[in-house]
Order: sequence, then C-alpha cells, then structure tokens
Amino acid sequence: MILDSSVLQGYLDKLQRGDEESRVEIYREIGALGFPWDIDLVTTGLSDQSPRVRTVVCETLTHNADSLVVEILLECLRNEDPGIRSRSMTILAELGTAPLSQVECYLNDSDPDVRILAAGVLGQMGLKQSFDALAKAMKTDEDNLRYATAEALGKIGEKKAIPILIDALDDQWVRYPSIESLGLLNATEAIPSLLKLYEEDEWVRLAVIEAIGKIGSIDHIDFIIDQMDEKDELILHACFTALARIEQRTPCGALDRLRKSGMDIDGIIISGLGVHDPEIRKLAIWTLGLIGNEHHISLIVPQLEDFEEDIRNAGRRALFSIGSRHLDALVKHLDGSEDESLRKELIEILGRIGDNEAIPAIVKALERSNDSLRETAARTLGLFRDRSVIDSLINHLDDLSGPVRSACASSLGGLRAVKATRKLLEVLEDSFAQARESASEALGRIGTTEAIKHVALLLKHERAEVRQAAVQCLGLILDKRVDTYLIDALGNSDRGVRRFAADMLGKRKAVGALRPLMISLMDEDWQVRRCAAYALGSINDSRCVDALIDSLNDENIWVRYASAISLGRMGSKKAVSALIRSLREDSGPVRIAAIEALYMIRVPELLLLLIPLVEDLDDDMRTVVAETLGRIEDGQAVKALEKMTSDHNLKVRRSAIRSLGWNAPME
Repeated sequence: MILDSSVLQGYLDKLQRGDEESRVEIYREIGALGFPWDIDLVTTGLSDQSPRVRTVVCETLTHNADSLVVEILLECLRNEDPGIRSRSMTILAELGTAPLSQVECYLNDSDPDVRILAAGVLGQMGLKQSFDALAKAMKTDEDNLRYATAEALGKIGEKKAIPILIDALDDQWVRYPSIESLGLLNATEAIPSLLKLYEEDEWVRLAVIEAIGKIGSIDHIDFIIDQMDEKDELILHACFTALARIEQRTPCGALDRLRKSGMDIDGIIISGLGVHDPEIRKLAIWTLGLIGNEHHISLIVPQLEDFEEDIRNAGRRALFSIGSRHLDALVKHLDGSEDESLRKELIEILGRIGDNEAIPAIVKALERSNDSLRETAARTLGLFRDRSVIDSLINHLDDLSGPVRSACASSLGGLRAVKATRKLLEVLEDSFAQARESASEALGRIGTTEAIKHVALLLKHERAEVRQAAVQCLGLILDKRVDTYLIDALGNSDRGVRRFAADMLGKRKAVGALRPLMISLMDEDWQVRRCAAYALGSINDSRCVDALIDSLNDENIWVRYASAISLGRMGSKKAVSALIRSLREDSGPVRIAAIEALYMIRVPELLLLLIPLVEDLDDDMRTVVAETLGRIEDGQAVKALEKMTSDHNLKVRRSAIRSLGWNAPME
C-alpha cells in the first residue's frame, strides 16, 4: 500500500494527541492496513510512554516484519535510546531465519556499536545458520565485537563453534564469554583447557566452575568439592550449584561425596537460599528436596511465598519430595502453621502426595478451619480416592459455607460415592447455585438407578432452579434410560427445564428424541425452539430437514439463525434454495448463518452470491464475506478481497487483508 507523506504525518499527529486507547487502535490499524512503516513511526511507537502501546507496537511489527521493517529495526540499533535498541533487538530475534542475511550484514557496519548489537541479535535468535557469519566475526581485531560474538556462539547451539571457542581461551579479552559459551555447548573436550585456566587465571575461576557444572562432568566432582572455600561465597555457591546440576543430569552421589568431605551442607544450602540469583536458589531448594530431612521442611515452606513463580514451584516440588519420605513432619508443619495461605498450599501438597496417612490432618482442617481453608480441604480429600473420606464429606454437605458444600459435592462425585446419593439429592435444592451445580455433576457421575429415579422426580419441584439442576444432572448421566426422562422433560411446564432438556438431548445425540424435538420447534418459548434447532443439527438425521427448513421462517431471529447453522452442519442439499432465500431476504445474523451454512454444504454458486455482498450496508456482513472469500480459491475471490482492503470499516479491511495473506514473505 502506498501512502504519501501527508498521510504519514497525519498518523504521527494523531499519535501525539491521542490517549492510550487511541494510540493502540492507530498502531493496530497501521499494521492491519499494511502501512509502510518508516523510522519515525517505529521509534515513536517503541518509545511510547505506555507499556501497553509499546507491547502492541512490538506485536504489530513482529506480525508485519517484511524486509523494510527489518531494515528499520536494524537502523534503530543506532538510536541513543537504550529502550528502543533493546526492543528492536527483541523483535528481530523473534523473526526466525527470514531476516538472517540482513542482520549478518550489520556485522560489517561502519558503527562499531551497531556491529556489537548485531552479534547480540544473532545470539538471541539462536540459529545455527548464523555460525559462518559469527565465525568470521571472531577473526576481527576488535575486542568488543569478538566478546559479543563469543557470547553469541554459545547461544546458537552449534557444536562447530567449540574449537573456535577453545582457541579463544588464549585471548584474555574474550576468555570469559568463551568459557560461558563452552558450558552452554556442553563441550566436554574443553575441560582440560578449562582446568588449566582455573590454575592460571584467578579472574575466570567462577566461570570455569559454572561451565563444568553445565557440562555435567562426573569425573570432576572431587575437583569441584576441593575448590569449595567457605571464605569465598561466590566460589562456594558456584561449586554447590555445579554439583547440584551434575546430580540433576546424572545421579551419581555427588552430594553424598560432598557430605563425606566434612562440608557443612546445611550451611551452604541455607546460604544459597538467601542469594539473589534465582538459579542458585532453585538448585538449593531442589537439593533440599533430594537429600532433605524433616528439619529442612521449615527452610522450604517460606519459599512458597516468594514473588517468583519458578521459586514457588521449586518449593512445591521439594516439599512433595520430602513429604513423601517424612509425611509426619509435613503434617506437623500443617498443624503448627498459622498462615492460611501456607496451610492451603500444604494441604494441596499432601493431596498430591496421596498418602492416606495424611487424611486425618486434612479432615481436621475440614472440621476446624475457616471457610476458605475448609473448601481447600474438601476439594483435596477427593484426590485420595479413599473411601474413608466419604463420611466427612457427606457430613459437610450441611456446612454453613456454600463453597464448602460445593467442594464436598464435587469430591463425592469424583469418588462416585453411591452412599452420598441421598444427601446430594438434597443439595440439588441448595440455595447456593454452585453447590447445586456440583451436586448435579456429582449425581451425574454416580449415575445409579436410585439417582436417576429420584432426580427425575425433582423435575416437578416447585422451585425453578431445582428443576433446572435436575434436568442438567440427568443430562450428565450416561445411562441410556435417562433419555426417556429428558424427552418427557421437553413437555415440562417450566420453560427453563425444556431448554435444558433440548440442549442435553442434542449433546447426547439422542435419535429417539427426533420427533419430540421437531415438535419443540413449535414451542411457545423461542429459546426452547432455538435449543431444539441446534439439537436436531447435532443429531443429524435427514428426517428433520423439512422441519428445520420451516423454522427458517420462525418469528424469532435466533431460531432462524440456529436452524440455518444446523442445516449447514447436516450438509443438506435440500435446504440450499431456502438458505439462499434467507441470505437475500432475512436480516443480519441469519444472513451470516446462511453464508456459513452454504459454505459447509459446498454450494458451487456461493462465490457468485458473495461478490455482490462486498458492498453490503452491514459491516458485520461484509466482514463475514471477506472471511468466507478467503476460504475460496478463485481469482474472482481475490479481486473482490483486494477491493475490500479499501473498505471504510477497519474490521472489514483487516479481514480482507488476512484473507489475502498480506503478510508478505521477506525478500
């Protein structure tokens, strides 16, 4: 699309004056229209004061990144704003192989800073295809570029880089990133050189230990242990982390050997839990999970409150591991804790462990805690699949808290507790909607004859919500005998029950309901008629086609809509003329449904029907036309879509552009 400078300036002016929402929409429209980005537009967007706007700009540029956009992003590497440079690098790194050749060219840029940033982009891209260009850059006389290139070689994962990086260990200015990259590449052949450097260059000792840990060399466990100096906290943590990584990859008793060396493992781990580096903290937590004793539980529990989700997950896994071995200690911690959120976490962990010895403690929490904790306990008891929890759950179906009653009902359903049938029937009359729903699902899962007969009686209950819960419950019971009750429910005095019954019969594809559902197409309630139309489409029996065609004349627009969709799903050729009439004569939603139905039936003349609708007055209609044309492989469809890219409605333009596939490939 070619737009002159005045149009561009108009967009820039709107961006300066508009609020956040307006700026978001402008950038989205620019992307949808295939507007030719220029440097001012990109830098304005990448430096916007709103994080939301910047996110939209980055997403839009990523989605529309042709060779011109890539060139602009590369030019942004010259910008003095570090935020613009950083965001440009991130976008470029997400584009895959397409911009590779353009980025590689910038390794030879006249600006040394741009050359360094280009190497950084190649590293972030992580593509082995960039090896040749990076290998060439390693031969430059420029120290900073070689440094950035050595870092990038480790990130692309190309083993051919290992000899180059080993040679680079002789270069003191590039030594550190080369060591890190050799660790990332799992370069076992580099270990002799790394050990030699450890003795010669004190500056890189930390990096060497970390690299050996990443490489996972079992043969050098004793070497790592020998380097553990409690006076040098950095080396101490690096050695501990290396041992933990090696043990994670190949269980070999590395931590047992550390203990036998006389080192204070607890002290090292406690120290590791307090450092800023999340990797060290996660490995310390993992180690506690692996070798931890009862008293280590108190070290891990506080990690469940960390602000980083990775740390919290590591804590959960470690407690699961320790708790499996020291269940009593974990239960005591649950009993002794006063923090509600921690107690909930511990209950859930005990549920995952699944040891029946924990059941009494969780039952105790169900008996004596506050509402929120009782709900967690009730849901967790259902995980044990142990019949001993059933009585406690049944007793709490009378709990004062609705969420607790709901959780108990849900757990009893999971346990398929036939014993709970009668109490669950009572919960179908509960005042708390979620409890009724859970009881309905539970009875559906239990599915006994007793449940079927008693639930069916509730279809005549005086309260509408109970009648509706009953029909929903019946719909969930797999027993075919239920179909007769649901068919009878189509004649219930409660329109809500009739709606649920029609919906459930459709989901069950109950062929026996065919005639009753066709009769329901004449129900006084339009929502019942709509549900019946959808249900007949799901059952997909040709005997109902005439009835659905008649319903295309229903007084309610949504019944006509459902009838059109169902006829399309059934692929009924007999309905084509009626659907074409609906397309030409009915109103918005029904016309849209008619298009979809005609497409599903694969009507040959659909293209000729759609082309005049390119100029329809209804915006939604034109949008659907554009989407449908995109699914038809024909030159006339392409021409029609090209015309629609100039539509006055943004949504229509976007649909046309997507249908044309205007995400042009990079040159």
